Amino acid sequence: MTPTTFAPPFAAAEAGDPVAVEVVERVAARFARGLAVLLLVLDPGRVVIGGVPRVGETLLRPVRGHLCSHTRVVSG
Repeated sequence: MTPTTFAPPFAAAEAGDPVAVEVVERVAARFARGLAVLLLVLDPGRVVIGGVPRVGETLLRPVRGHLCSHTRVVSG
């Protein structure tokens, strides 16, 4: 999926489309679950997520929420 085709679902979610919001929530939950495993196994001091400029906070906001439910990570 190219950045051009990747961004529209996130733009729709940001606009409040209920189907897009659900898709973003599912993607965020799965991404956070995988990231939580890496955090618990590797115990890094910091995680930097790049390559999401067009979706930014639309994706990262729910990822942080789900991540906090899987780990003791304090986002900030």
